Amino acid sequence: MDVLKSSYLLVLLLFRLSISSGQSDLAKFIYDFCRRHSINYFSFVGDLDGPTSLIQHLLKDSNLKSLYQSRFYPNLHERSVAKTLNIALSNLTTKANLLDRMELKLKRDFWLVQIPHEETVESYLKDLPLDLDDDFFSFYIETDSTIRIQEAYKLTNDMEPITLYFGSWTLEGLNASPMEKWDRRGDLGGMEFKISGASSSPYVKVLEKPNGEVEMSGMYLEIFYSLEEVMNFTHILNLPTPREEWGIKASQIQRGDIDFAPISFTRTKLRSEVVDFALPIAQFHHRYFVQNPRDSFNWFAYVEPLTSKVWLTIGLLSLIFPPFLTFLAFMPYISTEEERQEFTLWKSFVFVLSTLTFVRGLSVTPNQARNRLVFLGILFGGTVIFWHWEAMIISYLAVRIPALPFNNLEELLSQTNKKILIKPGSAYVDDFRYSLDPLIQEAWNTRIREYLHSYPNNRDELTDLVANDPDYVLYDNFYSSRTYGAYRRCQIIDVPQIYDQKVFAYGFQKNSPFLPIFNFHLKRMLERGSMNQVVEKYLSVAGQQCQDLSGAPLGFENCFTAFLLFLIGCLVSVVIIFGEYFARFLEPTSDAAAMDESDFYESLNRIELVNVLRHRDRFIAKLKRLVHDSDS
Repeated sequence: MDVLKSSYLLVLLLFRLSISSGQSDLAKFIYDFCRRHSINYFSFVGDLDGPTSLIQHLLKDSNLKSLYQSRFYPNLHERSVAKTLNIALSNLTTKANLLDRMELKLKRDFWLVQIPHEETVESYLKDLPLDLDDDFFSFYIETDSTIRIQEAYKLTNDMEPITLYFGSWTLEGLNASPMEKWDRRGDLGGMEFKISGASSSPYVKVLEKPNGEVEMSGMYLEIFYSLEEVMNFTHILNLPTPREEWGIKASQIQRGDIDFAPISFTRTKLRSEVVDFALPIAQFHHRYFVQNPRDSFNWFAYVEPLTSKVWLTIGLLSLIFPPFLTFLAFMPYISTEEERQEFTLWKSFVFVLSTLTFVRGLSVTPNQARNRLVFLGILFGGTVIFWHWEAMIISYLAVRIPALPFNNLEELLSQTNKKILIKPGSAYVDDFRYSLDPLIQEAWNTRIREYLHSYPNNRDELTDLVANDPDYVLYDNFYSSRTYGAYRRCQIIDVPQIYDQKVFAYGFQKNSPFLPIFNFHLKRMLERGSMNQVVEKYLSVAGQQCQDLSGAPLGFENCFTAFLLFLIGCLVSVVIIFGEYFARFLEPTSDAAAMDESDFYESLNRIELVNVLRHRDRFIAKLKRLVHDSDS
């Protein structure tokens, strides 16, 4: 066995020594090129016999894998994500072979093509299907140990190829350009792009001038114009009709009518099937907008200063402390008879509730220290809670917080009959129609679908409709809606609940070769902070400029709850008075008329008797002083 192994190694050594030095250098060059670009796989175009098999044998000890060796052939997923170098040598590959292979190219394919000596680089590349995104490199051998490398691309397939010097290779290794790919290809040479736009303040504003020219501005266009200057390209505007401006943008891109849309294009799952999106520029969220309820009655004005948890705690304390206070008052050998009479269960409830609401104590305080400690604790705690509520109600009524008709989508559906306005043809339609959320589905089926065809397509008209009709609410981008007149004039306000956070991005044709270079420069703008400056410039604009009513006299709508309680109290008092009046005719009067003074005193308890006697003694003493003064 050792003899066979030694013989195999000897044959292999002789086999390697038989390889020409030129092929050995070429193998090293391919290996260095793959390592420079982090390439995992390689394959040869054309004839696989002869010298190609020797080069493959030299590369097999490296980390590279040949696609034509079955044990290394990757699965479909690995093939789609791994980088592959397609090698075309002039003595093994015809141009027809190369064209056939390039018809099957993937986005992550690299191409390393040896240009025949009898052809120029430009003439050889002219018929090849190249685009801006292709990683196509040509090379030719200058001397036995020097190889010159150029990269090639076309802005579009029907344009002339552009070649750039990439570097050279010698026995010392690869000496390539340190610049990144999109820095090397950053100049688009004044290429003209067809774009589309639709107004969506503050992101895009389309202004048609009297002479018929159209001017676009806004956050996304300012970034677009910066890219236009840096990348050296121009544009021509292809606007859709006003009614179709939102629904047609994706189809414009899909049909090839425009190259891309540098506007506030919402990235959704359905749109991503036909459109590729660039890196997002800004994040946004949605809210519901309602007519400003400045004159609506606020039923909960005196309850809202404290949260529901606080009111729940107060209710529990009102139920727990009165029985506890009564229990202490009736413990033998601790409380006096006077305390037991004063701190009955009913009077304890009155004491705790009045302490929490009116800071009112009792005429009798416990004598024992432990009872007095509980009494003072309840009195002090209730007083502090009342002071908190009193301070909050003063600031609450002074600030004039409007009474919203609902606070979230669930309340909108359960407590109101308002219709939900959305912009026809926008991404919001799909958001509601295809949502898996039961609440959103209910909103679509009961508040949107039946009325969508009658909704206006202009955002100004949508906001004006909400401002003039309280039966409508608007669902829209918060940052867009606050730039419109009805919002700035405080005719509509937003319900402060955030929904469906999303991002806006430029939309490109599917598999567009221009998407990577735009992403490269958008990322660079983000890293340098210039993008954030533009976004902040437009999103930090002044919002609503509502009239400040702080300190102004309160209207009836703010005090309605207080008047309502007052009227209820008066009504209950009247009912009790009439009840007592009519109850007097139903009570037997014989015993009351026959009751003499002794019976009266016997009917009193000890505390009441003591009070009556004290009152009588004070009255007698006063009479004596009057008699003495008159005699003198």
